[in-house]
Amino acid sequence: MEGVFFPSAGRFRYGLNIRFRGRIIAKLMQVNIDDGTEKQLILFDSSQFPPSPGFQTQMAQTAQDSQPLDFVHNAFYVEATLIAPAFVVGEVAAISIIKLQTVPQF
Repeated sequence: MEGVFFPSAGRFRYGLNIRFRGRIIAKLMQVNIDDGTEKQLILFDSSQFPPSPGFQTQMAQTAQDSQPLDFVHNAFYVEATLIAPAFVVGEVAAISIIKLQTVPQF
């Protein structure tokens, strides 16, 4: 099953699937509603993938097996940074899709 719901059986990780062009950094963040404590769950850094002249879709996952996201005690957001070189030729950095999904671990 795709999306943020965890598989009914087995281990899984959350993945941040992003369609982008250029250089970007995106972080899936968790914020505790009671005390405001923030925790980074996933770091997506486009420099970890081969460059492409157009849009490409890549995914970064949690470093370890995941537990279901707790929407009762936490809020979640994606912080995205688009990085432009000093001299821009052609298209600038952009994000067209951000998708959070579960990734089964076999």
